[in-house]
Amino acid sequence: MSQECQPVHLLWTGGWDSTFRLLYLLIKQKRVVQPHYIIDADRRGAGEELLVRNKIVEKIFALFPETKSRLCPSIFFDNTELPEMPDVTASFRRLRQRVPIGSQYEWMAKYCIMQNIHDVETCIHTGGTANKLLDSMVMVTDADNDHFYSLDNRYKNTDEYKVFGHYRFPVYDAHKVDMEKVARENGWIDMMKLTWFCLRPMANHTPCGRCHPCGMVMREGMTWRLPLRSRIMYYLTLQPYVNSGLYKSAKQMKHKVLPNREPSQTQ
Repeated sequence: MSQECQPVHLLWTGGWDSTFRLLYLLIKQKRVVQPHYIIDADRRGAGEELLVRNKIVEKIFALFPETKSRLCPSIFFDNTELPEMPDVTASFRRLRQRVPIGSQYEWMAKYCIMQNIHDVETCIHTGGTANKLLDSMVMVTDADNDHFYSLDNRYKNTDEYKVFGHYRFPVYDAHKVDMEKVARENGWIDMMKLTWFCLRPMANHTPCGRCHPCGMVMREGMTWRLPLRSRIMYYLTLQPYVNSGLYKSAKQMKHKVLPNREPSQTQ
């Protein structure tokens, strides 16, 4: 079986990084993709992720109909059905004592072991929390017109390998603004604009501007992804802590919020 026919297993959340990788695989590399999604029903943002995933697929098929044969139906799995794996949990907890990584990394490791799948792509990127654990352990691979990172086998007996050793990291050395540039150059930006990130969405399905992912979007130079109200909430609640200062004056806030509109749509 040729590489093009072998599915790439991708943990696709409907967020910016994994959607960028989905588009790159389907459109640029013309690869078959098998998306996976682990459901966390207790997280308010999960419903928004599932909604945007459907919208993104519809948009992909409308703009790039040839991808219909390359995108496999998503595999969904409820995280409450994951089995107990004490060794994975112990490794995850030790890592979390060092760096505040999200609980999804424990679920993901258990899921890969349970499903017996390897080289699953997950989109840890430059500046992410997990990088602090992995930077000294990853190796880069350039092969078959692809570029990705993975944990070096020399670290098989470590907690890092127990939790992160099942993956390939295709955007490990990329910033979100780098992905934005590529998306605009290739006509993917309309699909990227549908992606989701907020943990506590408001009633009108807009980002809250107060949770950690909203703060990351603001600090990573992509303020246009948040509507004006959400940006104001960020500057009122999160920014004072980021800068370890008090609230900005109304004039300063105006100059920060209003100019940060979405860049021109011109490709």
